[in-house]
Amino acid sequence: RVKGLSDMYLSGSELAQVLPPTVSSALKEIYVSCETGWRKDTGQAWREIQLREQVTPSEWLHVGDNEHADVQLPQALGLIHPVHVLRPGSHFSVVPGLRGLCPSASVRQRWQDQLWLGLVANRFAQLGDEHPHDLAGTVRLAQPEMFGYVVLGPLLASYLPWLARQALQQEAGALLFLAREGHLLQRGYALLQAAVPALHKLPGIYLLASRRGIGTPAITHPQDLRPLLISPFTGSLGQLLDARLGDPVYRAVEARLGNAAMREPVYLPEMTDRLIERLHPAFDAIAAVAAEERRGYLAYWQREVGEAHRPIVADIGYAATIQAHLSRLCGQPLGGGYFAIDRRIEQVLPAGNRAEACFYDARMAGMPKTPVIDHHLLLEAVLTSPDGQFSHFEEVRGELVPVFRHAASTTQDSPWSLLAPIHAGAEKYLQDVFEVTGEDSLALELDRALVQEPLRCVGSGQWQLGAWAKSLKVEDWFTGRGGIPPV
Repeated sequence: RVKGLSDMYLSGSELAQVLPPTVSSALKEIYVSCETGWRKDTGQAWREIQLREQVTPSEWLHVGDNEHADVQLPQALGLIHPVHVLRPGSHFSVVPGLRGLCPSASVRQRWQDQLWLGLVANRFAQLGDEHPHDLAGTVRLAQPEMFGYVVLGPLLASYLPWLARQALQQEAGALLFLAREGHLLQRGYALLQAAVPALHKLPGIYLLASRRGIGTPAITHPQDLRPLLISPFTGSLGQLLDARLGDPVYRAVEARLGNAAMREPVYLPEMTDRLIERLHPAFDAIAAVAAEERRGYLAYWQREVGEAHRPIVADIGYAATIQAHLSRLCGQPLGGGYFAIDRRIEQVLPAGNRAEACFYDARMAGMPKTPVIDHHLLLEAVLTSPDGQFSHFEEVRGELVPVFRHAASTTQDSPWSLLAPIHAGAEKYLQDVFEVTGEDSLALELDRALVQEPLRCVGSGQWQLGAWAKSLKVEDWFTGRGGIPPV
C-alpha cells in the first residue's frame, strides 16, 4: 500500500488533481493536516497513522524531503530510515557550486524570481538524480542542452519581456533581430508573442546585417571610411579590406593599387588617417561597389521592414555600430534594445537614435561591469546562427540573394551541430516559463544581477562545461584575430 501524508492547506482531493497522474493514481489515500488535524512536524501524524493503518513502524518506509518532519522525527518514532529526497531549491544551499544562486530575502518575495529560480533548481535536481558526480565538487554541465536551459534560458526570460515593453512604450512598429546573434533571440520572441496577445501586432523580424554588410553600403564619401577603419585591426591591407569592406571592394582596390599594395601591413587604429589617404586613388571604385550594394540592401529593407514606425534593433549590443550604419543607410532614426552598452556608443550613434540596455549601460555613472560584459565572447559564441557572416546581396535573375562569408553548414562536425542543442535548451526554458505566466509573461522582471549568475559561474570557471565546449569559437575577422575560443 502506498499512502500520501502531508502538512498542507489543500485538501486531499485537490492534491490528487495537482499531483502528476502517475503519482495520484499510485496513492490509495492522502492524509492531509488541514483535514485530519495531524501534523508531521509535531510527531502526531506518525503516531495516529500507525493506529489508523495498523502498520508496525519498522515495516513502514517513508519518502520525504523535510529534514526534520520527514527524516528526523520518523526515525525517532521507530520507522525504517526514511528515503530523503532533497528539495530542488535546497540544492542551492547544499551544493557548494550552486550557492551563488541562493536568493536573498527580497528576491524570495518576488514570484518572478521564484519562478525562474525554481525551474533552474528543478533541472539541477534532475542532474543530481541522473548524474550525481556532476554536482560533486565542481558543478559540471556535461551536455550543451543543460547549458542552454540553465544559463541562456534565464537571460532570455529577462531580456525578451524587457525588450517587448521598451517597444510598446516607444510605439515601435517592429523589432529587428540582427543576424547572427538575433537568430535565437527572434525564436524566443516568437514564443513570447504566442503567449501575449498584445504582441501579435509587433512583428519580430530576423534582419540580415553585419558590420561589413551594412558598413560598405553606407559609404558615399571618403570620410565614411573612418567608422569602418577606426577600430583595432592587425594584418595586411588585403585582409582588412576583405574583412571590413568585402571581397568586391578588395578586388576593386587591387585593380587600382596593385597586388603588392594588398600585402602592405596595417595596424589600426594608429594608421586610420594614413589608410584613408592611401585608399583615396581607389575611392571612386569603392563608391561604385558601395552604391551597388546600397541598392540591394535598401530593396531588402523595403521588403522586410517597409514603413514600420521607428523600429528597434535588438542585439547583444555594446557600441551600436550596426544601428548607426543602418540609420544612415536607411535615412531614418532607429531605436536599440541591447543586452549591454559601452561608452563607444556616445561617439558612434547618430543624433535622433535611441538605445537602451537591459543588463549594463556604461552611460550610467558608477555602474560596475556585469557578466554580460565580462563574458561577452561566450555569449556571442552561443547566440549565433547556422549561417555564415552576412556579406551583401546580389541580384540573380531578378531576385535578391544573400551572400555569406562562409556557407551554412549543418553537418555533424559543424558548429551548428553543437549550437542546435544549446538553443533547444534555451527555448525549452522559455516554453516552461511562458506556460506558467501566459498573458502575464510581459510583466516578467527578473532580478538582473542574479539572472546573470549562471553566466558568471561558467565564464569564471566555477562551473565546468563538457568536452563539447572546446568546439566553441567566435569568428572575429573584423579585428583580424580569426576564430577566438570564448572559454
